Amino acid sequence: MKRIILLVPLLLALAGCTITMHDWPTPPDGEDPFVRLLTEGTIFAPLLNGGPFGYNAYVQPGSLVNLDFTGGRDQYGEPWGLSDPVRFHVTEVIAKCDEKTEDDTIFWPSAEFPVPHYDNSCVWFPGWTAPIEGISGLPLPTYPLSGYPWEACDPHSTPDMPSQEATITVTAKADVIRVEFVCPAMDEPGSYVVDMPGATPTEDDRDRDTPEFELAYHVSDPGAYTVTWAAHDGPGEETWEFEIPVDWFYLDGQWRIAVGPTGTCAL
Repeated sequence: MKRIILLVPLLLALAGCTITMHDWPTPPDGEDPFVRLLTEGTIFAPLLNGGPFGYNAYVQPGSLVNLDFTGGRDQYGEPWGLSDPVRFHVTEVIAKCDEKTEDDTIFWPSAEFPVPHYDNSCVWFPGWTAPIEGISGLPLPTYPLSGYPWEACDPHSTPDMPSQEATITVTAKADVIRVEFVCPAMDEPGSYVVDMPGATPTEDDRDRDTPEFELAYHVSDPGAYTVTWAAHDGPGEETWEFEIPVDWFYLDGQWRIAVGPTGTCAL
């Protein structure tokens, strides 16, 4: 009996190759996780006073010019403004004349909100860097503009300047973008989930021969995101880190336009 007891550990050791812990899978070599941007957008040249940008030979100093980035097709079928005005909105417009050291003032009129209000259209008076009206704290336009103070006798209403060119630079931002987290495929049944409030696990129901698993999500902030895979049968788990850059939320556009010489003041 004693000899049999001594043989038990030896028998277990010899049988050790059949008594194994579950070996949870690891991602295939060379399959690095990455994130891709699904949201696409472009800023085309704006309409100038309702007409195509490219068909305006020049703008006159001090004149009222509506820069419209709302988006659409002009009478020639060409795109203008924001390609996706639902997702993106204009946050900044800068107009800079070559012969000036200061940017021109951009006005953001709105019938619904106190001015200045960021919208997808604005008003530009070429060459005009506005003084600030003391009571309201708002800039003075060269022509009457809804929501802004105006002084008809202002001696600086029409800037004195030579012929030159101006650069119009525009920035638009999306509050939410759609991205796709591309994770290595696992060879065990499981689910993937993004570490975001309200996110629910996505079941892995793909063909097992596919080397990647893709999760499309809407995100509202740049920065670090984590995706976790959890096995259905057992404690197996894998985690991957992703970085969404801030510039994915922004669009930029820049155009040049001629500014004619100072004309006769009509005020």
